[in-house]
Amino acid sequence: MEMSLFSAPLAEMDIWRRARELTVEGFVISGIPPNFFGFETMQICFDVLTAAHVFGFATAWINSRGFKLLQLTYRTFNESHRLPEQLGPNFFEGPVTENEIRSWFIPIPGTENTLFVSLNPGNSIVMRKMLTRNVQVQILFNQEHF
Repeated sequence: MEMSLFSAPLAEMDIWRRARELTVEGFVISGIPPNFFGFETMQICFDVLTAAHVFGFATAWINSRGFKLLQLTYRTFNESHRLPEQLGPNFFEGPVTENEIRSWFIPIPGTENTLFVSLNPGNSIVMRKMLTRNVQVQILFNQEHF
């Protein structure tokens, strides 16, 4: 019997709405938590992560004012090839190697911020908000270290 970690009653509780940080350890989830827009940081482990999950989180975080950091870990992610379809071209073009970090910088409309999305070796995706003026610094740092 499958039990949902994020039941409707939990998502409606005042403590859930006031929470700013969510870490899911010891559980592997299959869906996106409900009503998570108030969180500043989230760390979640998926059994099977899909491109739709990644795009859903990216879209939600672009529209969330308080967002700072999201880390998604996963056991299986067979759709990484679909990320450029949904997020646009990644920062490093060319063939993908097993140890390559693939990055996207997505401007957040109406703000001075950019959503940084990073697909990392070791089964994780990190999303964080950064000031657009710092994007060039990040790009230069990445070029110097690869």
